[in-house]
Amino acid sequence: MLSTYYIGYEGIRKSALTWQGLRWGLAQGYISRADILRYASDRLKEDSSDLEYELYQCKPDHTYRIDGILAELAQHEDSPEFTDPDPGSADPRHALWLYLLLKHVYEHRKNFDDPLGEVEILHADFGYPEDVTAFVRYMPPTDYDPSTYTRQENIDRLYALWEAYLREADRKSTRLNSSH
Repeated sequence: MLSTYYIGYEGIRKSALTWQGLRWGLAQGYISRADILRYASDRLKEDSSDLEYELYQCKPDHTYRIDGILAELAQHEDSPEFTDPDPGSADPRHALWLYLLLKHVYEHRKNFDDPLGEVEILHADFGYPEDVTAFVRYMPPTDYDPSTYTRQENIDRLYALWEAYLREADRKSTRLNSSH
């Protein structure tokens, strides 16, 4: 069972999520149907499919209709079904959701009692991805001796590594978005 973080439309607005990815995020509680409708509306183009136009015309309370259209759109994608992450999963769709969630927690860290604890939870939920390990508090650093620094310096280092991860993931995400 994955932890639930509602990140809403603002959390996905600039991302390149697939219909399967949106369905999965909805099932996890990360986004709502209203968020999906806004996302779909933003991406509507002249060459959008009839199904995309049909989704655009839905009202947020048309739950059954939205779910059905979303399922149909997801079936037309050329990728395997989007399931919960397995340990060590290299599925880039999970990497995108992990980035979006870590970005949300980082940007709203003042609203969390223990933001670094949230990193630990997400790290576990997404199968312990290596690119997050560097800023997981309980993981031993590979090129750094924490005993030579104060507790606050070690915490500051973790936040700096988290920020560097977000910058790099954002750069990759931007490159992905511009290729669509």
